[in-house]
Amino acid sequence: MVGAGFMYAWHLAVSQRVLYEMPAPTVALYVLTSMAVVVVAAFLIHSSSAAVPLAGFPPMLGLAAITVFSRLLMFLGVKRLGSVQTALLVSLKF
Repeated sequence: MVGAGFMYAWHLAVSQRVLYEMPAPTVALYVLTSMAVVVVAAFLIHSSSAAVPLAGFPPMLGLAAITVFSRLLMFLGVKRLGSVQTALLVSLKF
């Protein structure tokens, strides 16, 4: 858990530095493309072990849409508020 916290803090700090030069939607596109490449590679490596039923695709598409939306909002928050304030707002539980 501590390692995940450090990685998240590093991710936000690097994002803030990158967002000085690029708009948030562009950064979100690059990050989501990288995430998709990793997920597809993992799926191809392990696809022989289990087939995904047709009923599993709508929930996966829903999770993908939520991930895209949340990453875009996170990068917009880092761009406007900075990484520290974004980290504080993300950690709030409603």
